[in-house]
Amino acid sequence: MGKNEGRELDLEEIHEKICDLMCMFHDFCEKHQLRYYLAYGTLIGAIRHKGFIPWDDDFDVQMPREDFIKFVSLFKKEYADSKIYKLCSRANTENYYFGIPRLCDQRFKYVTTKTTILPFDLGVFIDIYPLDNYGDTREEAARLKKQARQLNAKYSVYINKTSSSSKLKTPLRAVCHKLLHIRYGKDFPQKIDSMIYENIKKQTNDKNKYIGVICWDSGTVSYEREWFKNRVLVDFENHKFWAPEKYDEVLRITYGDYMIPPPEEKRVMTHDYKIFERNKSEYMG
Repeated sequence: MGKNEGRELDLEEIHEKICDLMCMFHDFCEKHQLRYYLAYGTLIGAIRHKGFIPWDDDFDVQMPREDFIKFVSLFKKEYADSKIYKLCSRANTENYYFGIPRLCDQRFKYVTTKTTILPFDLGVFIDIYPLDNYGDTREEAARLKKQARQLNAKYSVYINKTSSSSKLKTPLRAVCHKLLHIRYGKDFPQKIDSMIYENIKKQTNDKNKYIGVICWDSGTVSYEREWFKNRVLVDFENHKFWAPEKYDEVLRITYGDYMIPPPEEKRVMTHDYKIFERNKSEYMG
């Protein structure tokens, strides 16, 4: 633990602080009539546990791209001077490599436990995934995903010249790192997300059968647009948040029978970080 970090939060405390942040996000979206949906393990937790999956340590939401764009713009205006809340992205956070923004409470400090990535400054967070048009066939979706994945892979080398898999690969990666800086320049962090989105826009439209998370997602999961046409409020840790009305279809295409918990030995946290209290002087400046 670094000298500037305070007490480490346990999982129950992390859940509590994330819920506080999610309530703030929910109220902001309601105020501005912006759509969002609980997603991934968070949605499983809402349906199966009426809250967090007990061993999960993060929170995911999805937003239709048009609502996502409005959210980013409005948040930057309303919280421009905030010392507590920050929308972290590749454009404003050094060494941040995720292709989605994280809404952060900077009263807390995220510390990665992975030695293979460069540290970046976050707090307690919510992942916000934009939902984009994804073509009319699963083949079109796979092609779009491949294009985004390739650009994200380049960005990973752009920000970190050290190989995470083998020391023998580091010299070659260092050369590629230098070449990418020459090709894309110093403002690649400010450009990459727009580059991916512009590529999506060129190849898709609002009448496509499928939508999905193209810019940043480990798989190629294409949802039917109709599944997100309506929303329902679901219980989550004594709160109510929005989910797609067809949440069963959304979850089954990704997880199969999501109502059956995994074997006990797999009920562990899968993310490589810890959360600490941050000294007030650190976030208040």
